[in-house]
Amino acid sequence: MTGVTPNENDVLFGRGSVISFYPGNQRLRSIAQTYKSSFQSTKKKEKRIIAQRIVDDIGKLDPPGRFLIERPEQDEGGGGTRLVWIPVPPEKAVGKVMHHLRDKNVSNQGPSVGPSISNYAPLDAQARGPQSLPSSDSGSTTPNMLQSVNSGFLETGGQAARHDHSLQHISNRQHMDQLQLAGSNNFLNRSSNWQAGLQPNIGLLFGSPDGSAALFPEMNRTNYLIQQVDDRQHAVLRNIGIASLSVDRTNSLQQAGSPALSFGSMNEHQRASLSADQTRLVQQASAHGNVGSTSSAPSDQNFLHGSKFPAQPSNRQLPSIPSIGPSTQDQKVSTTEPASDDPPIDHEDAACFDALVKFVFDEKRGSPAEPQHRPKGIALRQWMDMSEERSGNIAPAVSGSAEGASPYVESAMSVALELARFLLKSESDGNPIQLGSIASNNVIVFVDPKRNDVAEAICQVEITRCPGDNSGRGGDMPRLFALGTIFYELFSRRPFPIGSSSNRFGPSASASMGGLSLTNEPNETHDDPPSKRSQHMSTRSKYGDIHRESIAQLVILGIPRSLCALIDNLLDCSNGEFCGDDAYRSLADVCTDLELMRDGPTCFLHGLPFGANPSFEIRPKFYGRNEDILKIQNAYHRHVVGNCGGTLVSGGAGVGKSSLVSYVTRKLAVETNRYFLEAKFDQSKAINPLNTIGGMFNALCDSFAKDAAPSQLTAVATSLESALGSQAALLTGVIPNLAKLTSCSSIGTSMDCVDIAASMQFLFGKLLEVLSHHKGITFFLDDLQWADPASLMLIARMMSDTKGSGNVFFACCNRDDDMRDGDPFTTWLTTINMSSPPKPLEMLHLRNISQRGVNELVSETLRLFPRLTRPLAAVLHHKTRGNPLFLRQLLELLNDQGYINFSVTSLRWTWDMEKIMDLELSDDVLAMMMKEMQSLPADQQLGLKVASCFGSFTKYSIFDILSQDLGVNLKDLLDQVAKKGFMVKVDETCTRFSHDKIQQAAYEMMSMQERLENHIWFGLAICSRTLGWENDELLFAAINQINRGARLGADCLPNSKQKVMVAELNLKAGKRSIELSDFSTALKLFEHGISFLDQEERWTAQYKLSLDLFDAAAEVACNLNDPGAVKKLSQEVGAHAKCDNDNLNCLYAVTKSLLLSLKVVEAKKAALQILEQMGERVPRPSDDDGLVKDMKDMKAMLGNRSDESILNMKETDPTGKDVFLLNIYHDLHFLFRCLDPTRIVDASLRMVQITLSNGLCCISPLAFAHFSILLVTEDAALGYRISSLALRLLDRIGAKRYASAVILLVKVAVSWVAEPLQSISESLITGYKHGQRCGDLKSASGNYIMFLENIYLSGQNLSSVRDKSRKFALELLQRKQQFAIYGTWAIYLQACAFMEGLGYEEQEGTLLGGHLPSWYNIILASNNAARNSEFLLMYSSQQ
Repeated sequence: MTGVTPNENDVLFGRGSVISFYPGNQRLRSIAQTYKSSFQSTKKKEKRIIAQRIVDDIGKLDPPGRFLIERPEQDEGGGGTRLVWIPVPPEKAVGKVMHHLRDKNVSNQGPSVGPSISNYAPLDAQARGPQSLPSSDSGSTTPNMLQSVNSGFLETGGQAARHDHSLQHISNRQHMDQLQLAGSNNFLNRSSNWQAGLQPNIGLLFGSPDGSAALFPEMNRTNYLIQQVDDRQHAVLRNIGIASLSVDRTNSLQQAGSPALSFGSMNEHQRASLSADQTRLVQQASAHGNVGSTSSAPSDQNFLHGSKFPAQPSNRQLPSIPSIGPSTQDQKVSTTEPASDDPPIDHEDAACFDALVKFVFDEKRGSPAEPQHRPKGIALRQWMDMSEERSGNIAPAVSGSAEGASPYVESAMSVALELARFLLKSESDGNPIQLGSIASNNVIVFVDPKRNDVAEAICQVEITRCPGDNSGRGGDMPRLFALGTIFYELFSRRPFPIGSSSNRFGPSASASMGGLSLTNEPNETHDDPPSKRSQHMSTRSKYGDIHRESIAQLVILGIPRSLCALIDNLLDCSNGEFCGDDAYRSLADVCTDLELMRDGPTCFLHGLPFGANPSFEIRPKFYGRNEDILKIQNAYHRHVVGNCGGTLVSGGAGVGKSSLVSYVTRKLAVETNRYFLEAKFDQSKAINPLNTIGGMFNALCDSFAKDAAPSQLTAVATSLESALGSQAALLTGVIPNLAKLTSCSSIGTSMDCVDIAASMQFLFGKLLEVLSHHKGITFFLDDLQWADPASLMLIARMMSDTKGSGNVFFACCNRDDDMRDGDPFTTWLTTINMSSPPKPLEMLHLRNISQRGVNELVSETLRLFPRLTRPLAAVLHHKTRGNPLFLRQLLELLNDQGYINFSVTSLRWTWDMEKIMDLELSDDVLAMMMKEMQSLPADQQLGLKVASCFGSFTKYSIFDILSQDLGVNLKDLLDQVAKKGFMVKVDETCTRFSHDKIQQAAYEMMSMQERLENHIWFGLAICSRTLGWENDELLFAAINQINRGARLGADCLPNSKQKVMVAELNLKAGKRSIELSDFSTALKLFEHGISFLDQEERWTAQYKLSLDLFDAAAEVACNLNDPGAVKKLSQEVGAHAKCDNDNLNCLYAVTKSLLLSLKVVEAKKAALQILEQMGERVPRPSDDDGLVKDMKDMKAMLGNRSDESILNMKETDPTGKDVFLLNIYHDLHFLFRCLDPTRIVDASLRMVQITLSNGLCCISPLAFAHFSILLVTEDAALGYRISSLALRLLDRIGAKRYASAVILLVKVAVSWVAEPLQSISESLITGYKHGQRCGDLKSASGNYIMFLENIYLSGQNLSSVRDKSRKFALELLQRKQQFAIYGTWAIYLQACAFMEGLGYEEQEGTLLGGHLPSWYNIILASNNAARNSEFLLMYSSQQ
């Protein structure tokens, strides 16, 4: 634990004036005053958000404000401990802010104790109005205490003593107290009035015993006085806040000149101002100052601060003292001095102690000369009469109506609750009210006369102790019965029928009633569990006619049934151990039930409405999830300040992840004015790549287009055009509504991309960046474990791009019991967790709810108090293990089967505990759901089975197609099922299962054979009606169904035409998946297509289709870097190809696969084999005579041919032989650079020859770029001209795919001969953007690295070079692009070396996680560049 030094914006925990008036604490009170009105008016669950916002605002100050607390720390030398300041946990900081927001006396001027900020006039003077303060001998005015502290100076006798208010030299609380006390002491010395007419005890208080100068100049005189009293007085003074008394009240004390204060000497006004606890404390204190003073039992409750202090041991047995109150007559008290072994008391010290006690009470409550507004204490009967006049009737016209209880009942409930709390508190304090005193005529209600509302006017309820009451505490049951008689009188406004309470509980120790002894031992408990009996039977014991008539009278008066039951259960306690199961066992249960009726009247006060058979309904509430909700909210607040990107909530099936996260994040999004978008991944729909995320972004674009102002739409259109360029057309296939925000082609093509996946990730990220800049966005992604690899990669890229921005919050859910090692989601999650801070996602594991949460759900469902449903909840928790889904299904089942039913006699829900305990249930929720589904009509079961074959949600358009073949209206059937809770109608176009487990249960109602046959049938039905449609959703739905049924084998489609049709659809769907950047799904589709073609006849009957499927599969396997699959597919084609040209595509896939594996020798051999089959010669070495002559001829021809003639050449087929051949030569450039550089010249020459002979194609600009590099060393002008021609060809033929590579080659190797470095740098940035859009990551990174090198060499500010290179290196680390790290980090280290020295760069590399290379590694890689894989890949084009 390392201490920190507080700054002026920090908020300090602790007590005392120094803490209270610390600048950060004052600022917190000021902010709390600003938010107070909105805090009090907002809902309970939203209050913490306001407090968290204040904590975040304080953290954003400069310097950042922290919440600090003092804690002991071991000295480094081991000699002891010292106090240091450390930050508190965030939850504790929020709690402190909420305390200030709830404080009714919060103000910017601090608490009532300590010096006033505004002035130091005495309270009586303040009541009269402003006046001048006493001046010192020098005539100067008294400084403001806060001003003195903030300025760092405290005045002492006209001299200035320096104090550092920043607390840098304050090592512990004692020093802080000395600072405050010194300031208070010095202020007192400035007044000359303090030097005249001092009493001896005042001299002790403010100076030496003889009234001269202070004995302790560094301490307040009150501290000196505290040292003069005994230990017991010391404890009392410390705990009533004596160390923080204000100067004004001390002044009043001195002027009054009263040396002592005893209880007997207090006037009537002073006595009336004290509570019972305060009375006891004064009496205790006075007993030490005056022999024979009265006292009462000590209290360990600090009534001034509300905090506990340990009771002091004492041998004195003090007599009882009657409580002070308007309704209590004065009682004479015995003044006989009790026997004691305590040492004799120093009366002079005791007098000083009494003076301080008076000092404290006047300080806290105001002096008698200045009456303040105080609660008024009245007897209970008087309060009842007053409330009757103001509230009217007791109950509403119709008992139990939903309109609410009468005003009188509401206010009487407040009295009952305060009374129960008072009794409970007196017992917890160790000073219980005697049993004989628990009667209605001893109840005092303290009300605020200025409040009109009867319920709100109630401040406190107490019971006065009867003089001479020797009944003792009594047992728990008699006390509860006595409380019940008071409640009966309170709500009925009639005395309890059996005599008065004073007769019932008199001083006689043998009093009894109904066989219940009133002298039970206080430690008697009733912890035995209730006997197991049928709950539908009446649990009320036989009270007799009087008891029954009392409860009946309450019902007749219209008292709510819940209150009648509460009083009934209290009166039932008169039967002792023979009472019913519903009888109360503790005061805590009574308080809890009253609080529930107050806070949840709809559920617990009014109960169930009158009716023969109320519906059984489980509320859509998150029971037992308060801590989990708080964690999600905290993650969201940390995200807003840039400390995290979102949260990932994991858990088992049925724990309520989806509903919880959706509710909390949606609410937070609405509160912070953000877009909320949700998407759910489905295991059965993983074949439709990017469909889920695309639909979510489609909704985002539509919402933004509707909500944004015209100026925002214009700004967004401009930003998107700049960021996406022409590649925006690729997104329109996935996001049709993008056209509402920017003008772009409605059809995109993957031919313009080097890596379609990388391109889509970049485009989605830029779209998100632009839109979130104008308005925040919250994404909720459910069941992420079923996401396709392309979607996972896209989500990771979006998280990386928006990390730290605070504009995009990702809320994700996954089912951890479906995770397997090595699956795509597990790999993705591991990668996410390894990213650099701040973490993209904060992890939260959601477990089943506890037994307490189960009881809360059961209690509110049955509208019974939790103490009554606790046994039932324990059984249900044991059977369901607290799984919310299982629990809800079980409750519905118990109600349907009659185990839980509504009793018309008792008008409440009842249950048969024995039958429920004996009920045998499956441990698997699926089995229970399946059993429930099997009880449905056959047609509804059919609807569930059909819907389950399509996953968790399905469009109605698919059901419309199937309804024609099935001869039923599936939509109507599913609507009927939805009424039973199995499905939910999302909108007019879609329906879904209410939970994944319900879909799984419906699916498992069918046998394996039935499932597979249905999949084939449904797929063919959709195909027959949608064949030829350009509808991706229906296409993928049909193919998904057929492929899922393919486990039956090829014979599942006996018709050969159907097999061919399905194979063709798989080929079409696979190509569409490639366009959507999902290569994994594409490979599966191609493999499915191949499987539907007969192995023996495919190469004869369906040669063209087979060749297309195998070629496509080999290409995709190459992109997935699966050399084994590529080799297998290529061998199959080679064995059945009718000519050499039919084998070229697979051979090229083999070449690229070897190249990606860095098997350059094998790759070169395969590439040369392709050239040989195409009739091309092997490239010649540079010293070949024929090559020299051909080069000379080509230079001459280019020199004589104009650029326009070349630009106007015809274009060849983009899918023809020339494009294929030029790609082979382009790859040979890389291979020859590694193995045989002398052959690069001939490869470049041949590329230009093919272009000039056959026409232009997309790769022609790359051919001229390669050739210009050869020319520039011999003829700079011609070389520069050809390089410029290559750049012009990019726009001429729209060669977007190769734009980044061409710009990199030209600008780095050629343009330097004619252009300044600044101009080249701008072009390199353009090349970087082109590479990002087209997915050419290698060329894009190469462009940016060369851009960094150019600005470094051109003399740009080194700090700018350092910052840009560092930022780019971190981006490369996040995206795992290791191939470009070395070049980027070398530039960064060079800039740091010039600016900071060599030691800085090593430290920086260590701070970034040690993933960045050192100088040694960079030099080593440079020396082996020819064979270093990262260096080679950096300058090669992605295939």
